[in-house]
Amino acid sequence: MKIDKHSRYFYTVFMADTFKDIFERERRFHEPDDLEWLTFENRDGRPIRGAILMPPSKKPSAVVVCLQGLSEFIEKYYETARTLSDMNCAFAMIDWQGHGKSHRHLPNPHKKHSEGFTEDADDLHEFITNHVASKPEFADIPLVMMAHSMGGNIGLRYMIDHPQTFKAAAFSAPLTATYILKAMPKVVRHFLSTHLKRFFNENYVPTGGGNWTASKREGIARATFSTDPVRNGVHNYWCKKDPDLQVGNITNGWIYHALRSCDFLESNPGKIANLGIPFLVACAGKDVIVDNQVTKKIFEQVPTAKIIDLPDAAHEILMEQDQTRDVFFDEFRNMLKSNGIQMP
Repeated sequence: MKIDKHSRYFYTVFMADTFKDIFERERRFHEPDDLEWLTFENRDGRPIRGAILMPPSKKPSAVVVCLQGLSEFIEKYYETARTLSDMNCAFAMIDWQGHGKSHRHLPNPHKKHSEGFTEDADDLHEFITNHVASKPEFADIPLVMMAHSMGGNIGLRYMIDHPQTFKAAAFSAPLTATYILKAMPKVVRHFLSTHLKRFFNENYVPTGGGNWTASKREGIARATFSTDPVRNGVHNYWCKKDPDLQVGNITNGWIYHALRSCDFLESNPGKIANLGIPFLVACAGKDVIVDNQVTKKIFEQVPTAKIIDLPDAAHEILMEQDQTRDVFFDEFRNMLKSNGIQMP
């Protein structure tokens, strides 16, 4: 879609002010009053930030552990936390390393680096074990995973290693393969990523941009993430309000580990099927970040999985327009009810 200079001016000047007004006026984007913040050190002594929200009843039907996607942070999920609270679910989330206000790997905090997705799964395990499952209020309350994009990849790796932790899982556009590299033969992807990691591990990926800029989610670029102009603006609103939340592009090290984690999942659908829990898998019809074909290929081999297509959705389903977002949460509610979890 082509935007003329007058439309671009309207968007960047007028709409920027409008978004700021909307976010500061609308309660759904505000921090919930009872949100409990915490910071813990992982096994390497690195700080990891987390948050937990109890529903008003103080007796949740389920504890939803929400796993964020690439470059995201807890503040972006305030509306999701409120939606779950309205469903009488508790909400729990951490910022992955390299995200939000958790540990950043490199001197340039904008670089989204990785030392392996198992590192994130280990942080998640510590959070669940020491700060979620250990809470007296959550005794005998089922844990349910809700994961977006990269969080879905990490979440699946976690469940394979800890198969008894979650009673159900819902995924929004899980990262099982990258859309942009889908036409590249796997052997070529492996060769390039291996050598880029070896010689330029901490550099930004070639032609991939650099430090955070607002333009990555504004104008034409916004259609990559969400077709809802207000929810799409949540990310930049918080990044401008608190620069410590900003994350730039990925490094060669990150893409190396991401590709190998994706290959592991694609090669091991049986490990996912063996978990034997219900899965809700939502695929965004307009997704140009993850490869829906691979996601469907994996979960079509999982008898307990329900795949739903959301044709009007861009990548960030939880940040989409109401008619799309509501379908996801209705299906999520139905999954819990059909598995014996009492919902209001």
